Formats: sequence, structure tokens, C-alpha cells
Amino acid sequence: MLFNKSIVLALVAMALELSTVQARKILPAGLEWTNNAWGDNNAKDKTNGMKVVVVDLFDEKESRIQQLKDNGHIVICYISTGTVEDWRADYKANKSVWNEIKGEKMGDWEGETWIDITKLDLIKPLMAARFQIARDKGCDGIEGDNVDCYQNNCLKGKDESDLKSYQIAYNIWQTEEAHDLGLSIGLKNSVGIIQDLVSYYDFAINESCQKWNECDHYKHFIEADKAVLGSEYSGSLSDICKEASKYHMKTKLSTGGEWVNCFNGVDPLPVTVYTDSKECLYNCDQDTPPNTGGSQRIKVPALTAWTNNAWGDGNKLDKADGMKLVVVDMFDVKETTIQELKDDGHIVVCYISAGTTEDWRPDYRNNKEAWSKVQGVPMGNWPGEVWLDISKLDLIKPLMAPRFQMAKDKGCDGIEGDNVDCYQNKCVEGKGEAELKPHQIAYNIWQTEEAHRLGMIIALKNSLGIVKELVDYYDFAINESCQRWNECQMLQPFEAVDKAILGSEYMGTLSSVCQEASKYSMMTKLSVGGEWVNCFNGVNPLPETEFIHLQKPNYIRQQELAQHHRN
Repeated sequence: MLFNKSIVLALVAMALELSTVQARKILPAGLEWTNNAWGDNNAKDKTNGMKVVVVDLFDEKESRIQQLKDNGHIVICYISTGTVEDWRADYKANKSVWNEIKGEKMGDWEGETWIDITKLDLIKPLMAARFQIARDKGCDGIEGDNVDCYQNNCLKGKDESDLKSYQIAYNIWQTEEAHDLGLSIGLKNSVGIIQDLVSYYDFAINESCQKWNECDHYKHFIEADKAVLGSEYSGSLSDICKEASKYHMKTKLSTGGEWVNCFNGVDPLPVTVYTDSKECLYNCDQDTPPNTGGSQRIKVPALTAWTNNAWGDGNKLDKADGMKLVVVDMFDVKETTIQELKDDGHIVVCYISAGTTEDWRPDYRNNKEAWSKVQGVPMGNWPGEVWLDISKLDLIKPLMAPRFQMAKDKGCDGIEGDNVDCYQNKCVEGKGEAELKPHQIAYNIWQTEEAHRLGMIIALKNSLGIVKELVDYYDFAINESCQRWNECQMLQPFEAVDKAILGSEYMGTLSSVCQEASKYSMMTKLSVGGEWVNCFNGVNPLPETEFIHLQKPNYIRQQELAQHHRN
């Protein structure tokens, strides 16, 4: 039989693309489960012996998800796909867009509003970003809550008959989006459209079907050998369990602040100690800031004097004498030079671009194919440099982690990760700021976690629009041209927690630049005639260090235009 060559090539390409998607987890009927995402009065649950563990996507740490998976659990991440929650970080980062899709308020749930499911074109980019975060954090699947808007008077002037078709279409889209990412997905409640959706979903989760005499609807999942995970909030345990057994549901009852099961953990899984000290993905209004690593890391307090020998305008050199912190280019500086600086008492921070591919870097040249898969659009007037597509975090992390390890191995005390404001710079074709901002925040947080895991400090470079979301994670800040763009006040959250703000300007007089810098406790330097001139003196009792400048002219790029919306 002869085949059209173009068809064969297309099929091969499709097969290669599919091979990059993780295999979806299968959840057959009868699986025991743990609920650490939601409940009545924050009911606690144990993971020991339970195959499936449900956690909150935003509140659970990536390392915790990995620990559960290493112990053999299937990790399902809870998100609300049917409401706007005003405490969530991605809402706070993009309020205007989320507000466009708001429907009616959700009963007694303060801060929560139904989504207008007739606006699917606006909803999908927002929700797709959440699904990608779930994939990037290592979740095996998703529990999408509040997907029964159509039955809950969620839109003024529209009833169930108006909205049912929209609900089904939106729910099916969620399953397709999850499956494209290799994630399983559970149908939460929404019993009225089970028959329409059972073939799309991988399992089901229900609350209170016994109370409302609706459990019989779930026979369609059981008949398809798909797990049904149930929960009840009233009734006796014996009655609840007897009823659950009729429908082959794995049901738990909320009693006195904890979940009590109608089943025992039967899977041969190791004991997992579950602590309720969950950590936010970012800016989740926790009482305590996120755990940002060990206590042995170097501190960079406000008013730390610094030297910049990594980047600037016109191959500028800077002196290290008397300056506590020295910034160098990680690839270009010798390991012996880093050690010499450290021996003389300096903190050495190594510059890398964490947000672009640079075609002259050795790790790019050694692995062009992998780097090309994460490229976005070219970076303005910077030859050889291309933005990273930050929506592809699962592909970026394995490339960027070796750079962080290289910095550690060369002796760097910390990292300055540049170009971490892709989301504001039209860096990915067809994707706007609203769609990319959650990815940017998630990627930046991953960078801090990776640096801290290796015992290094890390600076937030520019990216002023998300300072509030990130200040707790970063150790200090480095900025270019905030005076020119009247943005220096946006760095104040760093000063408020005694973290250094290292500034640089390329325009203005020294007196005016220094006067403005003093308002914000910034340690600012001005580019003047081929050298950096400081608004501060070296105050640390450090010996003079002969700094050997090894950078190639190509690698020191004029950054002034690059700082603010490179487009």
C-alpha cells in the first residue's frame, strides 16, 4: 500500500508531539483518597495508605507534591474553575480581566463570584494559565470546582435552560485542556450533566449526594470503571457508609474537624507525614511569608554598597574596592577571580539571563535543539537573543537548573537573573500580558526556590509590576532606570523588609540622580562617560581587589533600552 509522503510526515510529527505529553493517570473505581484541599471547618485528613491525595494548587509546595508522588500517591490539585476568588494571586495580579468575566456573587462565600460562562473566549486564557501551573508544579490531575453555574442562578437574567449548553461546552474544554497537558481531571458535583460528560472526565468528586438523594447519578462513572470520590457533612458514619457501598463510592464524613472514612487505606504506600504548614504559590495572604530556604544564606540588607562588572552602557568597568557586593557575568568570569573576590570579603553575585536564549552562550551551543523549543519572539535590537516562552516551564526548568548549578559550582554567592519580565514585553506570539503574568510569577518563584535550594541568594531584576507578589521570595533587588520611568516607588516593599535595592541610571545629572535615590534608600550608580559613578562610598572595610575584566565586548550590552518594555 502506498502512502502520501506528506501525510506520513504529518503523522510522525504528531506522534512526536504526543510523546512529549506525560501519560495521564488512570483512576479506576475503588481508589481510596485523602482530602487536604477543602472541607468543613478545614477538616484534616491523613495520607497514609491512600492512593489519591487532593491538595490546593495554589497553597501546596511543589516539593511537597513531589514528595507525595515519590511515595506512590496520585496528586490531584484543586482549583476553582467556575468562580473568581479575590484572594488568589492570579486574580490580584490581573483584576481588570478577571472582573470582566464576573457573574453573580456566590451566596455566603465572601470574596467569591460566579464566572459568566457565556464569555468562554475571555475565560479560557485565564484558566489555561492555571492548568499550566498545575502541570508545572507536578500535579497528576485537576479537580475543577464550581462547574455547575448553570444550576445556581449564576448570571442575572439567565436561567438553567439558557446556560446548560454553555456549561457543557466549558466543562468539555476543561477536559481537553487538561488532557493536552497530560493531566487527569475530575468532574466536581454537577450531577445534572453527568451523562453528557462521563466520557470526557477521568473520575468524579462529589459533595453531599446522599443529602440530596443524587448518588444514583454516579452509576455512569462506576459502569465506566472510573473512581467516584464522595464526601458528606451530615449523618451517622454507619448510615453514610452503608449508602456509599450501594453506589461503590469511596466516601468520607466530616466529623468534629476531621474526615472519617468509609474505607481503609489498602495500597502498599509508605507512611507520609502530612503537615498543615502549606506554602502559597505566591502572595496568598498567609500569616507568615513563604519559606525561602535555609538560614545559612548570606543576607543583603538595605544600603549595601555594590560594584557592577557584569553589564552596562558601553563596556563600563567598575571598581570593587570597598564595595561589599560585586556583580559579575557567570559565564565570562573565571572561577579563580570569584574566589579571589570572596577571599577579600566580597559577596559575589553572578549575572545570567534567566529569561532569554543567548546564541553565544556555551550551554546554548551545546544543546540548540532543546533551547529552540522554548524560544518566544526575538528580543528587539539584541542580535542573537530571543525571549523564552515562559508558558513552557516544564521545558525551561531542565535548561535553567544547570545554569544555577554552574553558578553554585563556580563559587557564586548569588544570582542576578535578568529578563524576568517577559510578560510585559510581547515575548510570546499570540499571548498577552494577562495570559502570561501568572506564568511569569510562577517561573520567577521557581528561580528563587532553585537558588535557595543550592544555598544561594537571588535578586529580582527589574520586573516592577510584580514586586509585591515576589518580595518575600527574593533576597534583594537590582533595577535599571526606575528614575527615568518614574517607577522607583514600586521597589519600596524591598526597603520595608530591609532588603537591598541596587539601582543604575543612564541619564540625568549625578546630583539629581543621587537626590532621587536617597528618597528610596537605593544604592544607585550613574553611567557617565564610560564608567560608573556612585551615589555612595564603599563603607565596608575590605582590601583593595584588582578585578580582572574578562567580558567580551559583545557580551556587555547597552541595557537602557532593554529595561523598559522592549518592543
